[in-house]
Amino acid sequence: MDSRNLQRLEWGVIATAVVVRAAAWLSMAQTRFAGHPLVDASTYFDQARKLAAGKEVFPEGFYQPPGYPFLLSLIQRVTGSESLDIVRGIQLLLGVLTTIMLIRIGRRLGHKAGLAWAGAVSGLLYTLYPTTLLFELDLLTPAWTSAAAVGAVAVLTGGMSGRRCLVAGLLLGVAASLHPTYLLAGLAVVAWAWWADRARLLPAMAIAAGISLALAPVTTINLVQYKRLSATSSNAGINFYMGNNVQWRETSFLRPGLRFRKLALESAPHKRDGHARNDYWMDRAWQEIADAPVAWAGTLLTKAHWSLHTTEIPRNEDYRCRTSGGAMAWMGWLPVQFGWMFPLGLAGCAVLWPRAPVVKKRKKSKADPGHGRLIIGLWIAMHLPVILFIVSDRYRLATWPFVALAAPLGAAALFRLIRDRRRPSLWWIVVLAGAVVPWLPIDSRTQMNPGWCAHVSANLAYMDGDMPTAEAGYRKALVLDENDLDAHNWLARTLARRGAVDEAARHVEVILSDFPDHFPTLKFMAGLRKRQGNLDAEADLLFRAYRVPGKRTSTGVKTVKALRAAGRADEARALIDADPEVAKRLR
Repeated sequence: MDSRNLQRLEWGVIATAVVVRAAAWLSMAQTRFAGHPLVDASTYFDQARKLAAGKEVFPEGFYQPPGYPFLLSLIQRVTGSESLDIVRGIQLLLGVLTTIMLIRIGRRLGHKAGLAWAGAVSGLLYTLYPTTLLFELDLLTPAWTSAAAVGAVAVLTGGMSGRRCLVAGLLLGVAASLHPTYLLAGLAVVAWAWWADRARLLPAMAIAAGISLALAPVTTINLVQYKRLSATSSNAGINFYMGNNVQWRETSFLRPGLRFRKLALESAPHKRDGHARNDYWMDRAWQEIADAPVAWAGTLLTKAHWSLHTTEIPRNEDYRCRTSGGAMAWMGWLPVQFGWMFPLGLAGCAVLWPRAPVVKKRKKSKADPGHGRLIIGLWIAMHLPVILFIVSDRYRLATWPFVALAAPLGAAALFRLIRDRRRPSLWWIVVLAGAVVPWLPIDSRTQMNPGWCAHVSANLAYMDGDMPTAEAGYRKALVLDENDLDAHNWLARTLARRGAVDEAARHVEVILSDFPDHFPTLKFMAGLRKRQGNLDAEADLLFRAYRVPGKRTSTGVKTVKALRAAGRADEARALIDADPEVAKRLR
């Protein structure tokens, strides 16, 4: 392909990237999802608003990565707006930028193999992967982390000067401040730089310095304010436990809500906040691993299989709910799937593995620094957390830029093998075996749950104030999954708002039978019993809520008043005598 046609092809891919993202943005605007960030996105957005207002957001340390809320707050300050569309627009532009960088990197890698068009195909694969678009549209980190990691590779493929290596390190450090797993990417790049130029330590040292500089603010705050030596956030423990315990098939699919909260409360009360919580869950996971090492090995093998499967496995949310119908359905029809690309990417690794010698003497050299090995190393580094922690589309997306770079080269190599009728090597036998793995059967729980989709749809209606639609949605969710405690919870609250107190109480009873010490539910049920005129039951429920570990002075005051209203003055006096803080508040 001559340079003019190659340029046209690359510009066509860039135009496609822009058009597809514009269509995705407009499609989402027609749904309720456009107005409401959910789960982690909601937490990040709320933290950003507080940061922009100058409020304290992390009183107990960085439980979640702090980089993203700081970025969002910066956007809010600069634009003077809390618009979700502004953030989405920036993230979609970052997606276009990442596509452009992949085209450039892929062109360089492919040129050595006589496949200059490989860059254009890499950019197209990146854009036409539905998961890429769906995460760029959400208020989550992947658009930023992918851009930073690919940016680091783009900088390094242009040269290995100290300045370039420092910039690459800064980009990788920024990615790690947004998502801690990118520390593994940083380590992989430092190791690659040392391997590529063993005569000089400058490249590896400059990259390490850049990572350290980018993480210095978080490290300093952790050390000075929270008395903890840590470069990132401290939520790895519970995520590690959820994917590495004897019941990992259950815990890995716990979404935020009552069942997740029930698990979190298994830690002792003094270990439910900050770093103590992280240490508790990490220690518990390693103890379970030590108790059953053979079972854990099987767990890792199973997760390795799942991590390569063509099924997109959800974590906090299932984006398949968004693409199963309506304005965003077309994104689910996009042709690129991880399962199709994995074996081609595996084949591409043979092409990316450099044959030229590395630099061994302290002098300028035109030897190939092994950019292909850089891509392979980053793919492995970003795939490890998927296996070691929780298999999910959110974690696996971090590998996608590197799969997209390798796959076109693998496809070309496969075509040449078939065309030339050459005998396949051992590597090609591995690739053919790998082609089967993404299509082998896996646990049915990885499939889309229609009940969860109905639940999310009802949540959106509830947040919009559309109570009839919310009520119908929660009822549908319970028909599809009667064990959905959160659907019982929100249906009860919806019913209570319209005065159906008796039916609301029946749904709350289901929750308390499974989670008897959930503080907010106990207080809510006490309010329902009061509305029913059952003052004894109200007092009993408030007393149960008061005994839940935590700072419960205000609940104690309410309990005393409820006991008195129920004619149980002796019990009220006993509570006052036992709790000086309650007594003080009642004076």
